[in-house]
Amino acid sequence: MTSASTPFTANRVLAAEPAEQRLLREHLRGMPFNWTPEWVSGPVLLAPAAYEEICSVAVRTIRILEKSFLSLGSNSPERARRLGVDWDAYRAANPYFLSEDLEQRWSAAIARPDLVFSGTGIKVLEANIGSALGGVVQCDLLRSFWEERPELAFSASEPKVMDGVARFMLEFSGATGVAPRTAILGLPEYYDPGMRGSYRFEAAALRARGIDAEAVDPDQLVAHLNAESGLPWPVALRRNRPARWDKSSLGSGPLQRLVKRGCHVLCPQSSFLMADKRLLAFVSAGLVQLDEHEQRFAGRYIPWTRLIRPGPVEYEGDVRPMEHLLLLRQSAFVLKRGPGHGGIEVIVGREHTPSGWESSVRAALSGGDWIAQEFQDVMPAMLPVATDCGSAGSREFSVVLSPFVVLGRAYGCVTRSVKAEGGAVVSTTAGAMANVALPSTTA
Repeated sequence: MTSASTPFTANRVLAAEPAEQRLLREHLRGMPFNWTPEWVSGPVLLAPAAYEEICSVAVRTIRILEKSFLSLGSNSPERARRLGVDWDAYRAANPYFLSEDLEQRWSAAIARPDLVFSGTGIKVLEANIGSALGGVVQCDLLRSFWEERPELAFSASEPKVMDGVARFMLEFSGATGVAPRTAILGLPEYYDPGMRGSYRFEAAALRARGIDAEAVDPDQLVAHLNAESGLPWPVALRRNRPARWDKSSLGSGPLQRLVKRGCHVLCPQSSFLMADKRLLAFVSAGLVQLDEHEQRFAGRYIPWTRLIRPGPVEYEGDVRPMEHLLLLRQSAFVLKRGPGHGGIEVIVGREHTPSGWESSVRAALSGGDWIAQEFQDVMPAMLPVATDCGSAGSREFSVVLSPFVVLGRAYGCVTRSVKAEGGAVVSTTAGAMANVALPSTTA
């Protein structure tokens, strides 16, 4: 793809039919998550070749990150320390590790890289790895709504995200010999009505695929643990990050007790280490062993990404101290905290004053767990919008595309969009709208 071309195809047909807009709004209202007043009234349509490429890039990115992570050491402590993580403190805060062989084999089983189309092609901004991924339900239900449209190069036979999750659960059970009786753990968001419906949808989707699954709320989890000495569920799918347990009113005690009883809580804890953006910096800087093809892939699709630490660094042929480079080229960089997520702890140079940027750079240098990444000018997409009151129109959006990758295969692509004139951080925490990307034959 050249800078003069666009991967986005026209969405006029999907936008022009008021009756269909009403159907979509009704469909969205019936979804098991919170309704958003303004919604893109159709999927993000991509040229088929562009859709195929983002899925291919996502799959290969996860493969390279997994290989790179495992190369950092022979066990979890070695790999964490090589990343710059204080292992003793991390292990104490996250007592959810499985056996080493399970950590190595299954931590990258589910992932959702974040990609954008820039003027120079697809770029991988980061990768979310593990079962604590947003957008699963939205992706499957929105795809179901649109897949019958003749102008979409898509069919109902294409696998959905929950197909991939079910495949993971069945393959894990087959490899370990445990029954695929699964609890979906949604603490602490479970008490939110929208999230409660989402977890129940996932449990129903797994049951429809032959897995005995139930969405387990916090009270139910505690009741089972208090009443039974055995194992309520051989497998649990953790649908949130470990820190959310620690901050909840129950704390991490119930999950710790579940693990001690022998429940396999998936994805394994190493997923969160593998998702640390410092690993992306290792790959970009050539600090891990990759073959020639992998190196070319990283150079093409991964933006310049480096650990923020004192000392010289090279950028565009210029070698100077890291602090000097970041201060001199403020508009060229974004600062990201390695273990950060959800668009939090992301600092965009061009959105800050020089004094604010200088403070952020020095804080990142002293923090020790931040990375600097080359800023990407996102190619805008003209998308139709429809509001809850029925008005419609179109406007430019900045879009992040996130294909789901399960066991080395793509299973659909969720998107997040913000108005092009808005901020550079495209995340739901910054008000982005969730949608789904589909290939289209529409000219």
